Amino acid sequence: MLKMGRETVDNFYRMADKEGILIPALKTEWHFKITLDNFVLSGIVDLVILLRGRICVIDFKTGLHDLTQHEVDDNEQLTIYAFAVWKLLGIDDAKVGFFYPRLGSIKYSERTAKNYNKLIEDTKAMLVKIAQKQFAPTYKNCWMCRYKVRCTAEDNAIRSRMDISWFYQEPK
Repeated sequence: MLKMGRETVDNFYRMADKEGILIPALKTEWHFKITLDNFVLSGIVDLVILLRGRICVIDFKTGLHDLTQHEVDDNEQLTIYAFAVWKLLGIDDAKVGFFYPRLGSIKYSERTAKNYNKLIEDTKAMLVKIAQKQFAPTYKNCWMCRYKVRCTAEDNAIRSRMDISWFYQEPK
C-alpha cells in the first residue's frame, strides 16, 4: 500500500507538472458538512486548487476502473463536492474532476444549479423511501447515509434468519 501510495503521488506530480497545475493547494483532504432541511451532506474532498483563475475540485481515483466522460458528467459524488464548494466557500463555478494516477490524467466536468436541484430532490426522495422501508440498499452511497446501520442490520437479519433486534435498535 505504501508503494502504491508513493506511485500515486509521483504520478500526480508528473501529471500536475505537465498540466501546469503544480501549485499550492487551497485545501487538501477538506472535510465538509452541509445541513439541508432534514438531511446532511458530508464528505472529504481530496484537493481544491486555483488554476488559471478558476477553482478546481479534484478527487483521486486509485481503482482500476476509470469512468467515461459521460459517467464523470453524471457523477453524484462530484456534484456533492461542487455543491459543498458553492455553499461553504461561495464559489459557484468550480470545475470538478477525477484524477486517475495510473492514467496520469484528470477528467473534468462542470456543474450547474440544475445538477444541485436534482441532487437535493433525489436525496429527499431516497430518504422518504428509506424511512418508509421501501428501499433495497445497493451500498453504493452508504458512506454518506444516516440509515446505513439499519440497512446492514436488516440484511444480516434476513441472511441469518434472526430477529433484527440482534443487529439493530431504532434510535429513540
